[in-house]
Amino acid sequence: MPNHHLVKGVLLKSIADAIGETRDSENEKVRTDWYSNKSKEYFKQFWFFVKDDVEGLFKNLGYKNVNVGVYWYQQYTKDGCFSWHRHEGSTWNIVYYLELGDNSPRTEFRHPVTQEVFTVEADEGDIIIFPSLLLHRSSVNQTDERKTIIAVNID
Repeated sequence: MPNHHLVKGVLLKSIADAIGETRDSENEKVRTDWYSNKSKEYFKQFWFFVKDDVEGLFKNLGYKNVNVGVYWYQQYTKDGCFSWHRHEGSTWNIVYYLELGDNSPRTEFRHPVTQEVFTVEADEGDIIIFPSLLLHRSSVNQTDERKTIIAVNID
């Protein structure tokens, strides 16, 4: 994201102020506001900085409009994870790595034909966009560094 170093603190403060809950089960160990329908101020701030670039990318792909669906944050502390899943009902997914340590796990994907697991090189401040049909997960965070993402479904 352009100006990541300038917006990181603002977004983390907004996320700290947001209503969220810690989910701890066999399939997920994460703090998230996925289940909240309250106002998400951090998303307004995030979208302000990326909207033009995201819309430009999709315009180059032949889309006339970008329809933002559900959006949420997820924070993974030590042993945090989220199991294999896909986002049915949307077309594309966006993941913004707001906090991502050098040894923190990157999003893993499963190839739909070969079932091979792969990752995309990413650093803190990067945004990845991928088709919603791809199974993906966040493997266990074995570091003491918190990983924070903002995720967006594009319908």
